[in-house]
Amino acid sequence: MKKTTGFIILRDIPKEKAQLDLLAYDIEGGFRGFSSVRAGPHYVNVKRSGEMQKGFWCVVPEDGVVIRVFDAASGSFKEDTPENVAHHTELAKSGAMNKVLAPAYGGYPVEAVAWEDLTKHLALVPFPPELHVEQPMSPPAGVDANALGKWFEGSFKSRFEQAFLGTHGGDVDSFLAELEYAYVQMLACDDKAAGDRWRHLILAAFNAGDYAMCASPGLLGILSFRKK
Repeated sequence: MKKTTGFIILRDIPKEKAQLDLLAYDIEGGFRGFSSVRAGPHYVNVKRSGEMQKGFWCVVPEDGVVIRVFDAASGSFKEDTPENVAHHTELAKSGAMNKVLAPAYGGYPVEAVAWEDLTKHLALVPFPPELHVEQPMSPPAGVDANALGKWFEGSFKSRFEQAFLGTHGGDVDSFLAELEYAYVQMLACDDKAAGDRWRHLILAAFNAGDYAMCASPGLLGILSFRKK
């Protein structure tokens, strides 16, 4: 069954440009947000005086309405009052706001499907996932070759083992949700730390070794780039 869509209502925003996920929209004075928003996680931001502001992530429920108010003093979005939320939710669902809402991904069906593919595991975990950091393991100093070999056999954990088996406890959905979130956070928000984490996880999986990957068959089939 096809999912129903929802709305993202933006109040008091500057009317220069609006960002939904990885797309930017030129907007005019009447613009109040997006209709036909596919259920799931989305990133929203606006431009003011030529600069992108502090955007926000949200999860749009099926047939749901997300409402945010732009605070000019801080350049960020905040929650609306319960009264305004109820009022604008009714307006959106009744169709009264249709003329001031832009259809999400209007004219960009391929990009809409691509965003769903990029975020499909994020719906399976609490949102937003945490971006973790593992400390690389270094061999003990001043030990002989025999002790060093035993350390590698019994104590050493690769980056893949630390991230997938340690941090995520071998949970495929949890690992992939962090991988996806790091990637879209890097792209949508130009977040360097998220980009560093995404690259770390990609390299950890790529260099995991056949034994580690074959011991994780649920992940091996998805990260098939290793076999190409």
